[in-house]
Amino acid sequence: MLIHLAIVFSLLACSKSLSEGDSCAKMDGSPGVCKAINDCPYAEDDFRRHLKPMTCGYTDFDPVICCGESVVVTTPKIRGRSRGRKTTTTEQPKEIQFSLECEKAERRGKKSYDKCLEYQEKYVYPCRPGPTTGNIRVDECSRKPEQLVTGGEDAYEGEFPHMALLGFGNNEIVWMCGGVIISERYVLTAGHCTVSRSHGAVKKIRVGILKRSDAVDSSKEYNVVATKHPEYHPPVKYHDIALLQTDREIELNKYVVPACLHDGGALFNNSAIVTGWGTTVFRHMDRTDVLQKATVEGFGNGECEKKFKNIRLMSKGFNSTTQLCYGDRVSNKDTCEGDSGGPLQVNHPTVRCMYWVIGITSWGKWCGIAGEPGIYTRVEHYVPWIEDIVWP
Repeated sequence: MLIHLAIVFSLLACSKSLSEGDSCAKMDGSPGVCKAINDCPYAEDDFRRHLKPMTCGYTDFDPVICCGESVVVTTPKIRGRSRGRKTTTTEQPKEIQFSLECEKAERRGKKSYDKCLEYQEKYVYPCRPGPTTGNIRVDECSRKPEQLVTGGEDAYEGEFPHMALLGFGNNEIVWMCGGVIISERYVLTAGHCTVSRSHGAVKKIRVGILKRSDAVDSSKEYNVVATKHPEYHPPVKYHDIALLQTDREIELNKYVVPACLHDGGALFNNSAIVTGWGTTVFRHMDRTDVLQKATVEGFGNGECEKKFKNIRLMSKGFNSTTQLCYGDRVSNKDTCEGDSGGPLQVNHPTVRCMYWVIGITSWGKWCGIAGEPGIYTRVEHYVPWIEDIVWP
């Protein structure tokens, strides 16, 4: 079945000469048994993960490799105190295990969730011709395994493939807000990011870029038309959410992948990641060139109600049904000018290597001040509205 894997793996790692049936150790130190490459059911799994097998020896011209067990990725249980948001004491669900033979994961009939699986299967773990007949899934996940973000860090290429940069104006385009790719034709952003007082309506988006200064071609730049939520009435900050429709389908690939929408599933951690090209210091108008990332903490509803009491732009106070409240209690990690419209996201608990967008950056009284959270539009509340437009 896998007779050509010796060529695909290129140079095999060599061990001392062992025979079929002998005990051995794989490259990562895990135990295995020497088997002919055609008899090792997990060799194709290692091929998909770009791992070279340890060679025990050869039978005629066919390699005998150290055959271990397939890697099954699960998501650990995370314990922590609730701060007034939806939580659960049950164990976090395991990631969906998909077949290497390109079988599709079970759909649930929920448009946004089913699309999330579709984009993962097409662009993150796509089917490719295998080393023998038939197709197998290959790993195109650009995310590094040590996905730990502290604050104020540069993102790396492909880490947030759903990010979009918004452009305003007619002649000279000014790039300001952020957005989230959610389908081939739509980007999700904040309502207040559809029009700039100084530069007019949003006209363009750029995708698949890490730096503002990156050179782009037609596959990365699109004209857009905005649809604001019908209940958004600026300058009031409630229902601060909008959709941007592109003039043609976005060219998706492993560096341009739609994000998943949080549709009400339990959140198992009190922290989330914010990303954007905004300013790194409050009231410093030079926006960063490289996409930035930071981890922020959820504030409880009671805290947020106190923080945003008697605010002109939120005369009814903090609304926990339509808004989220995140920041940092100790350091100055926060979203700032230019980050508006970008995502508040967590790693998807069941769909591997995909982000769950739980919020859209809206506004805050301050930026980068410890203990002063920002307001994010709660995506969960708007999923029905989004689905009706994006996937009618």
